[in-house]
Amino acid sequence: VTTKPIIATKSCSPKLPPIEQQEQNKDASSSLVVCNRRSFFGGSTTSAAAVALLLSTSVGLEPCDAFPNKISDKYDDRPKQRGSPPKDLGIAKRVDVIEDEQYVGLSICGPKPNCFSSTDRNDGYHSIPSWKWPTTDDGIDSIEKAFVQLEQVLKEYQPGQNNIDGGGFQIVKSDPKAGYLYVQFQALKNGYIDDFELAYIKDDDSTSNSNAVQIRSSSRLGYLDYGVNAKRINYIAAKLREKKWDAPGVDFSTHQSYASQNGILK
Repeated sequence: VTTKPIIATKSCSPKLPPIEQQEQNKDASSSLVVCNRRSFFGGSTTSAAAVALLLSTSVGLEPCDAFPNKISDKYDDRPKQRGSPPKDLGIAKRVDVIEDEQYVGLSICGPKPNCFSSTDRNDGYHSIPSWKWPTTDDGIDSIEKAFVQLEQVLKEYQPGQNNIDGGGFQIVKSDPKAGYLYVQFQALKNGYIDDFELAYIKDDDSTSNSNAVQIRSSSRLGYLDYGVNAKRINYIAAKLREKKWDAPGVDFSTHQSYASQNGILK
């Protein structure tokens, strides 16, 4: 006997959310990382077929728990939407979309107001100044020493500061000799991951940037970031200024559109 499969259908179309939420839903559905071991594998009713289905999908799996330095266990049972790891991080050749010229820099932010970068060209919307280490007699005399100090500052970062990054953080890659540092920060409730990079990019045509560190901080999912990337950059910049770095933060007077869209009060 041949049976036809039963196909479930919806009787009506749901009301569409605002455009920002649509963007977030689209990002989440296209790059959702299932991160709730207890609910997916730990339940007594989980079938072998369901487990096989998960393992056979193309969705990338990352560690599901928050980072060890998270501020609370309160939301451990909530599914986490970490997002797919970006494939274009690091120092590489980029293309200036305005002048159609190649340059070496960090990944381009794109149109969404949830990213800042000091290497984005012709993009005042996302562009921020680089940071410069002190080069006086009692300052830093090498790229390696600069990045050792940067790593130490980041190790002392306080998860939960200004109500962000409560899920903690993890230094994924640190290469002081090459001048590169990559850190992941996590939101406490939903597990959203933001990618943070610091890099030394040699400019053969300039001596003024010989002690400059380039910055990029970006959210993986969603349209808005509600000020998270700016708060993170400003916190780290303040810690560096205590060590005599020239480290400007995100100035909301020059990023008024970002501040307005993300509901940040000056």
